[in-house]
Amino acid sequence: MYYHPDRFKFKNVGKTFFGTQLKDIDVTCFEQTTQNTILVGTKNGLYSYLPETSKLSIFTGLPADADCLSMTKDSQNRIWICTRNKGVFCLQNNQIKHINQLGGNCRSMVEKPDGQFLVATSDGLANFNAKTGKLEHSKLPLNGEALRSVSQLIPFDTQSFLGRSNDGLFVYNYKKNSISEPLKELLKNENQHYTAIFKDSRGIVWIGTQDGLNVWQPSKAELHTLFTDDGLVNNSIKGITEDKQGLIWVTTAGGVSRIAVDTKGKQLRFSMANFNHLDGVIENEFTASAVFASNNGQLYMGGVNGFNSIDLQKPWSFKQLQKPLFTGLMLFGTHVKTGESYDGNVILKNAIATTNRITLNYNQNFISVDFSALNYVNPTQTYYRYRLEGVDDNWREIVAQNGTGSASYTNLAPGTYVLKVKAASNSREWSKEYAEIKIVVNPPFWKTPIAYVLYLALISLLLYLSLSYYKKWTNQQLMRKNEEKLNQMKFSFFTNVSHEFRTPLTLIITPLESILKEIKGTAIESRIQLVQRHALNLQYLVNQLLDFRRLEISGEKLNLTFGDWVDFVMQFEDLFSKLAQEKQINFSIQSEKSALFIYFDKDKLHKVINNLLSNAFKFTPSGGTITVRILQSLENQSPDSVQLEVIDSGSGISENDLPNVFNRFYQASTTQGGSGIGLHLVKEYVELHSGVIMVESEPNVKTVFSVIIPTNLVPPKTDSEILIIDSEDAIDNQNIETTSKKETLLVVEDNDDLRRFLVTELSPKYEVFEAADGEEGEKLALSKSPDLIISDVMMPKVDGVELCKRIKSNVQTSHIPVVLLTARTSEELKLTGYQSGADEYLAKPFNLEILLLRIEKLIKQKNQRQSAFSKKIEVNPKEITITSIDEQLIEKALDYMEKNMDNPDYSVQQFSQDLGMDRTVLYKKMQSITGLAPSEFIRSIRLKRAAQLLIQGQYPVAEVAEKVGFNTQKYFSKYFKEAFGVSPSKYAQNNNNADNELL
Repeated sequence: MYYHPDRFKFKNVGKTFFGTQLKDIDVTCFEQTTQNTILVGTKNGLYSYLPETSKLSIFTGLPADADCLSMTKDSQNRIWICTRNKGVFCLQNNQIKHINQLGGNCRSMVEKPDGQFLVATSDGLANFNAKTGKLEHSKLPLNGEALRSVSQLIPFDTQSFLGRSNDGLFVYNYKKNSISEPLKELLKNENQHYTAIFKDSRGIVWIGTQDGLNVWQPSKAELHTLFTDDGLVNNSIKGITEDKQGLIWVTTAGGVSRIAVDTKGKQLRFSMANFNHLDGVIENEFTASAVFASNNGQLYMGGVNGFNSIDLQKPWSFKQLQKPLFTGLMLFGTHVKTGESYDGNVILKNAIATTNRITLNYNQNFISVDFSALNYVNPTQTYYRYRLEGVDDNWREIVAQNGTGSASYTNLAPGTYVLKVKAASNSREWSKEYAEIKIVVNPPFWKTPIAYVLYLALISLLLYLSLSYYKKWTNQQLMRKNEEKLNQMKFSFFTNVSHEFRTPLTLIITPLESILKEIKGTAIESRIQLVQRHALNLQYLVNQLLDFRRLEISGEKLNLTFGDWVDFVMQFEDLFSKLAQEKQINFSIQSEKSALFIYFDKDKLHKVINNLLSNAFKFTPSGGTITVRILQSLENQSPDSVQLEVIDSGSGISENDLPNVFNRFYQASTTQGGSGIGLHLVKEYVELHSGVIMVESEPNVKTVFSVIIPTNLVPPKTDSEILIIDSEDAIDNQNIETTSKKETLLVVEDNDDLRRFLVTELSPKYEVFEAADGEEGEKLALSKSPDLIISDVMMPKVDGVELCKRIKSNVQTSHIPVVLLTARTSEELKLTGYQSGADEYLAKPFNLEILLLRIEKLIKQKNQRQSAFSKKIEVNPKEITITSIDEQLIEKALDYMEKNMDNPDYSVQQFSQDLGMDRTVLYKKMQSITGLAPSEFIRSIRLKRAAQLLIQGQYPVAEVAEKVGFNTQKYFSKYFKEAFGVSPSKYAQNNNNADNELL
């Protein structure tokens, strides 16, 4: 410890001054008797204190164990001493008198203008007349109850006193004998324990609490609350007083705060100076309301085991602190050492106190700078303001508990910053000079000026390349447009010429046909035939040119028809056989299959094969060979495809010409004339079929053109399309909506909120209908025929159990699964629900995920039953139904089918009449149980019986078709193959030893 004139401003009168070491001495109140004597009240008697000599002695006129609460000097210089255990005493002219009338519950006293006293007691307020000795209690209510336990009273205005009690703060008007609570709204009924109240010379009321200092300005009805964040040394307020300069002194549980008030602005402004044990303040906390300002400028503050005094008349030397010094630097939480390299960067070449510039890499941007004002007087009361120019708009203020401050910044962007710091002591007089240090964060390479120059150069280069490319692309587009325009002109010319050729050709070919009939058997017949053949060839070339024109201008569409592909190709053997004989060429067509029914465009594929064969005959010399082969798909091809090969032994195509033979207008070097559009048309027509054409050639040895087309092509379905199906199917389908493939659900629930919730949750996956009761639900079930019904049990009109019974007993709806929801979960009720036919019984509240899973499973089970029907050739009604009514219906349907199995005229109309059901209802019923329309069901049963007969092997295919009701073997074979994937004859061969399951 060392001496400094600014240290120990407070005189500390400790426990040893009281002459006792055995018990605690809590100083509770002060009062002044003469200019030089101060009375000090404690919990252990009354003492007399002489400030000049610091002598403290027991005041003998009061019992030594008196627990003093307060002391009050009246207008006659009488001092009234209230104790907790000995009653009230009056000191006048050094004579002590015990006031018996006041009893033992007096807390404090205050003199009224009329000379009488208002007494604060543990039982409320009382009026005391010192002349007569009369004590009169005032039974006044506060917060609806009698006022009790008043601790302190202070003058408020000419007619009133402000008091604090266990029930809160109040204002007592002694003339009207009334109590008011002007602070009730401002304090918002906060549950605070008030420790001290004081009214200063400005009329401002200061209210101490255990959590902050309230400042009330009655003239403006304004209330401010001060905390440590606002500058207080501690939030637990003990005592409040004012000195002659108008400064407010506040004792707390952890030091003393001096508050200067500025009333010039619209609102009060406060500046604070704080003092602690380093200034001489007692280390124990102060006691409530134990503050006193004497007439001679002395300030006394009582606390535990002693009190402080301070002479406010002596000049205080609050010197400004010197300019702070920078004492340390941290990088990412690690102290930076002088001369040490960090990532190749020596940050501190000298001590930071002598450094005025710090240079950091771009990734060294998490820093802390320490600084100190060298406040050796009271380092705990050192305040700093700092600002990093370039980051902070305003000064940041901190208080340093150990005298050293720190400023931390993270993620500093590349740039130049200046950190400025200034300091102040507890006087809050800020130093005029501030310390500063420049901090430079270097940018990464990609943000340096050199990098930006490179970026600019790169952008310029990209822009140049883009413009060059755009110019080149524009020129190419222009050339392409000009080429297209030229081609269009050529197309138009060829088209016009072709149209002009057609009329003369017609006038040539038609008379030639007549002439050939007339000269048949004559010598010139062969020459006229030669003319006719070349005329027909010319007509073919003209038509080819028109086809090419149409393909290039408007495109072509497939016109798929169902037919035998093998038979279609075989016809070319007759068409080209005569030409083969004339040119002495060995021509043949070979096929691995005897028949292959697929969809294809006959006209376009006729032109494809005709063009390939014409080229083959054109380039194959006499004695050569031309072979057409129809092959099954090879291993490296799709299984749903067929391959056609045209093989010739002609001159072939050179290796250089092979990649271009399918380009339009291209003519190979070995071409003998031609337009260069034939093979281009072939390629386009094959690709229209989603097929592929390839060519392989070995000149003068062999050339192979391979055409691969899919066998699973189907014509697009349109509203006007007429399919080759039974008329019964068209009738069935006319009433069916095909736009939605969602399963339909019916939700029957009388609770609107739950019903809306279920509809909302189910709608994304299903089409949902809703009903508010069982009666409405039954009607919707009959009209909509949903895939599944979800119903509550307890409902008006028709409950869920009854609804389930009606659904399951009606043949129109008996196939529909039902899920019952109920809050009643007893086993008996569950049994009732299942007895009614319910497929599922869920208790409320139910798990939505479980409900969704059960719905999915029930619908999946229905689909599995439908799948089981389609996969087996023997139908078991129990496997595809869920109710006895549905089982009886299927059994009845099978009986009628058995009776009419060989009747080809047995129609859906007759079938529905036999079953006694409307055709629309029958359609929905069959669709739900088997997944088939009635006509499809009839056909399926016929085909299943046919499969059984074929497995037995007792009848030929034609007789089997007749036994199961098919008029023609062609249609029987077509539908049988659709159902079983193979022809009837193949099925019979493959299934002699097969089981009852379909492959």
